[in-house]
Amino acid sequence: MSDILDFSEIAMLPESILTEYNETLSKLTKDLTKKIKLFERLGNDLTKKAENLEKIQLENEEKMSEILEAFDRQQSKTAVMLKETKDTLGTILQVQEGLKDKRRHIINQNQELPFFTADHDTEAEEMMKHKKENQQERIEDETKKDELSDFTEAPSEPIKKKNFTELKQANEKLWQSIE
Repeated sequence: MSDILDFSEIAMLPESILTEYNETLSKLTKDLTKKIKLFERLGNDLTKKAENLEKIQLENEEKMSEILEAFDRQQSKTAVMLKETKDTLGTILQVQEGLKDKRRHIINQNQELPFFTADHDTEAEEMMKHKKENQQERIEDETKKDELSDFTEAPSEPIKKKNFTELKQANEKLWQSIE
């Protein structure tokens, strides 16, 4: 015998069982109705939360876009400042090179003048000392020019924070060596 009764079997049941059956059906119907309403509320809540999440996502995308635009503007300013710094360093190095050339010229003129001291060994040592200093200055100048050549080209790709830090450190090192 199956659990499901057909209509003719239900009609033959005693009234007390039918009443109990109706009450059970009524309770089950009420429970189902409550659960349906609960699911409807949950569905509405989920819909509202999904809409809120969409709004938040759109706001976040707008903020991210603003941040990226500000970063791009700052990056452009940094590139301009970097170029200006490079130009200034180039000018400083040119002036410094000119001063060194004048110094060498003066030293060479002084070397051509006769020495009026009796100690010729001291004169030779001093000339060798000047010669070594000039060689050392030329080596330092070449090193500075090599370091500066790293800054002569504008970056082909956006400056990343790591690259900017490296450039800043190199710039500080150059300034220290110039001082």
